[in-house]
Amino acid sequence: MIDSRGWYSADFHVHPRLADSIVPLPHRVIEFIADGIDLLTSTDHNVITDYAPSIKALGVGHLISTIVGDEITPPPGAFRAFPLPQDLARPPGRGAGP
Repeated sequence: MIDSRGWYSADFHVHPRLADSIVPLPHRVIEFIADGIDLLTSTDHNVITDYAPSIKALGVGHLISTIVGDEITPPPGAFRAFPLPQDLARPPGRGAGP
């Protein structure tokens, strides 16, 4: 076993949307807690997704944190951006931009 006291574990490349994953958001949160991950970042392709509502609904905010991100994929590559706000009043995939 690895002594991880004083360290945090994180995954900065997670695709939660159905286009890239068939795992529902709450199940993904449980999976990452079981794996000992402390910070979960959503990075869908050109879509803003937030794990915070699932973490709150499960009551596990003391076990895992989240950052909203995006994997921006203009041709010919991809890059990740975070933290990003999620604006639920905008159509899906529109994020916080103009």
